Amino acid sequence: MAESEFMYGLVGGLMILGLLLLVFNTTWAMSFDGDGNDAGEAQKGLVVVINGRPVLIPAGDDQRVVAVAPGDNEVGTRFEDSSIFSILGSFDISSEPEMLSFPGGTLKNGLLFGEESMRFVAENPRKIRVFITNENDIGDFIMLVNGNVFVKERLAAGIHEFLLSESGETQIELRAESSEWKIWAPTLYEIASVEIQNTKSADYFTFSADPERFHRGTLEFDFSENSGTIDVELNGQAVYRGATGQRLVVPLNSVPAQNTAVIRALDGEFRGTASALEIDRDKFVKTFDIEYSVEDKARMPGWIAFDLIVLQPGSLVVRNIHKNGESLITAEAATSGFHLLQLRGEHVSEGVNKLVFEGAGDGLFLIRDLHVVD
Repeated sequence: MAESEFMYGLVGGLMILGLLLLVFNTTWAMSFDGDGNDAGEAQKGLVVVINGRPVLIPAGDDQRVVAVAPGDNEVGTRFEDSSIFSILGSFDISSEPEMLSFPGGTLKNGLLFGEESMRFVAENPRKIRVFITNENDIGDFIMLVNGNVFVKERLAAGIHEFLLSESGETQIELRAESSEWKIWAPTLYEIASVEIQNTKSADYFTFSADPERFHRGTLEFDFSENSGTIDVELNGQAVYRGATGQRLVVPLNSVPAQNTAVIRALDGEFRGTASALEIDRDKFVKTFDIEYSVEDKARMPGWIAFDLIVLQPGSLVVRNIHKNGESLITAEAATSGFHLLQLRGEHVSEGVNKLVFEGAGDGLFLIRDLHVVD
């Protein structure tokens, strides 16, 4: 009798085991809620393991998992503690003009003798004096201002003064006219000295930045002399105007890759150094390349399932880049826990699709055990 009961039990157990194997080899599975608990109702779908728990994805018979990112994947914005500090250079500016004196030389030009000239650079020049000690009365004295002829005339020995009205950095060149057919001698002007009334009211600095990583920064001026009023521009926009102490710090919220800063003396004199501080941030993005056919689209909707851990509050953005453009799947303030997003037909196109997961603003997240079902 005991042997018969044992045989009945063994056969019954084998039948139950076979039935279980049959059930779990189909696409039927028990329904689990977001915490992995049995919901108590059998539903058709696909079971995946997320964060150590079985989760039911409401997929069709012929749908499949097309992408998996197991473990933790960091997505979003992480701030760097390190920064980039750059010394841009020194400045020495004044709203008042000063007379700059340059040593003399010889202006010469002839077919067989070559040419010698004198070149100068001035800021906002208003006046130039040329002290000529000797000339040979063969050709004209020539002055070029920014490449254009400003003076061309025969000059005798003596002091010659010319008024200018140039703004900014100005190139000045003194030359002698060629003696041309008088091949036995060049045109000569002996110059004892040159004086230029210069007003260097501004200095210019350039610096580069990484706009994609730039979070915030400062433009800084340290003064060894400061008396009066200054104007500071960044990329053509005024960012400060007024008096200043020994240090001026201008905050920067966003900058392009190449930048030009200008410090200008509106009145008074200023000397010191300029520098820039850049604090960057890094963005972590997770992407998948998934290829869809016409048949794949016909099986839509698909699903995106994952657990989310919020490290820094913000929005999680999921988008798909495809041949027809870009489709936004979600962009909402994220909360920790299980997430199931629907991937509809209008989100994808035939061919290669790039599924992108990223954070918006300051959001930083861990995406755990990501599964994509077509």
